[in-house]
Amino acid sequence: MLTITFFLAVSLFFYLSLNDLNINFGEVNNIQQFLIILDACVGFYFLKILLHKLTGYIFKVYKETDEYIFNQFIVIQVSGLLLVLYCILMSYCNDFNRQYLVFIGFSTLLLAFFVRMVKSLGISNVGSYSPVYIFLYLCSLEILPIIIIMKLVLG
Repeated sequence: MLTITFFLAVSLFFYLSLNDLNINFGEVNNIQQFLIILDACVGFYFLKILLHKLTGYIFKVYKETDEYIFNQFIVIQVSGLLLVLYCILMSYCNDFNRQYLVFIGFSTLLLAFFVRMVKSLGISNVGSYSPVYIFLYLCSLEILPIIIIMKLVLG
C-alpha cells in the first residue's frame, strides 16, 4: 500500500513541479499529463526491478538481489510519505513558498537516492565483490537512467 502511495505522490509531485515550471506535454489535459507521469514512474521502477532480478539471476546472487530490492522498497515507501506532505503543502501555498517546497522535495528524493546507494554498498560489502564491479553497477543501473530521464525531460 505504501508503494502505491509512493507512486501517486511522486507522480503528483512531478506534475505540480512541471506545472510550476510551465512545462506541459503538448495538447493533453491535466489528468492525462498526470497519468503519463504516473505511467512513466511505474514503468521506470518496474523495468528497474526487472533488470535487477535479471542481473541477479545471471550472476547467481539471488539473496543479495532480493535484499537490495527490499531495501529499495523501504526507502521509496518512506520518501513517498514525505512527498505526500510536500504535495499537500504545494497545493495550498503561494508561488513563492512553492519554489522552496519543490527544492525540498527534490532534495528529499536525492537524499533517498543516496541512502539507497549507501545501503547497496553495505549489501555488497557482505559478499566478496570487487569495488570496480560495484562502481560499474552503480553507474550503469542507478545513475545512468536518472541522467537519461533528466536529459529527456529538460530537452
